[in-house]
Amino acid sequence: EQVVEVPVEEPAPTPVQEEAFAQPVEAPDVQPAPEPALRLSMVPEDESESVVDLPVGGDVVAAVLESRPDLIACKIDVPGNVGRLAIRRDGRLALLSVADEHLADLEQHATALHWIQQSAGLIAQALPQLAVRSDVSPVLMLLVAHRRADASALQPLVASGKVELLPYRKVKWGEKTGLLLAA
Repeated sequence: EQVVEVPVEEPAPTPVQEEAFAQPVEAPDVQPAPEPALRLSMVPEDESESVVDLPVGGDVVAAVLESRPDLIACKIDVPGNVGRLAIRRDGRLALLSVADEHLADLEQHATALHWIQQSAGLIAQALPQLAVRSDVSPVLMLLVAHRRADASALQPLVASGKVELLPYRKVKWGEKTGLLLAA
């Protein structure tokens, strides 16, 4: 192989015209815009809340999963079809599910969480690219209607550290429907 060297001509540096910078420039007089009398916003004032778009007839769990960058949805089905399996950013397994209005299905959520805990090693083997931490207990991320979020039946579950409550409220504006999630 022959190597041929080609001379590269570098452009000469252009001289800086100091005259353009010699004269001072006055800043324009800027007045702050007046505050509007009525402020309408689809984003809540409180940063601990967020609004998630919910398509008509859409799945609440799927909408929340799409809006949470800290969760990766898994294709593994949970027995009883009570929710969706996800992996948190820290590698911890999570069951994201919606409690019914009367909280009558809590036992089904507990059974599914127990299954995830028993199967964590197999799930980690099935999803090696996601670095699942099977040594840490999974968490139940339970979406609860906002009026049920402080129900006495939920307090022992939250105290266990294995359940996180995600209160939500369905909201409607115009033709659109969404979820107002409290963090």
